[in-house]
Amino acid sequence: AESADIYKDAGRFEAEAAERAELAILERYLPAAMSDADLEKIVDSQISIAAAQGLSGPKAMGAVVKAVRGEAGDGADGAKIANLVKTKLT
Repeated sequence: AESADIYKDAGRFEAEAAERAELAILERYLPAAMSDADLEKIVDSQISIAAAQGLSGPKAMGAVVKAVRGEAGDGADGAKIANLVKTKLT
């Protein structure tokens, strides 16, 4: 979508339309994105589990991120997971 916006700003409307059409096709094959609220619930749950195992603060980050990725699957972006976990652990 970013490249389509750049084409639009440059007045290249045919290229914008082509980019948006391509994006629409690709989105059909991508997994559905998990909502932020659902991801936050998983993160909170995994932080609680880690705390019960004696892990807390930044030291728990690796274990929590790994567990969240396992539970969330392909529906959540890895960078979003890492940022959320980091925010909640610090």
